[in-house]
Amino acid sequence: MQPSSYARLPPHFYARLGPTPVARPRLIQFNRPLSAELGLALDGLDDDSLAAIFSGNQLPTGIEPIATAYAGTSSATSCRNWGTGGPFSSASA
Repeated sequence: MQPSSYARLPPHFYARLGPTPVARPRLIQFNRPLSAELGLALDGLDDDSLAAIFSGNQLPTGIEPIATAYAGTSSATSCRNWGTGGPFSSASA
């Protein structure tokens, strides 16, 4: 997995923060052909393992999650300290 470009910014743009555990995550749908096309190394993982990864309960080797802060969106230009702990905002060790 590629390191997050946000993790190369000065520290005030993000915080290293682990995900909040989720009780009993389950996979509803997963597009395996797209996963392969994107080069994600998820072959051979069962639905429970995928649910654990995408919920943040299990982090892939070498991943250090970050939470980013930003202000404004396409619908709101003056929002202070909105954060995103999105599951794909990750940085390599």
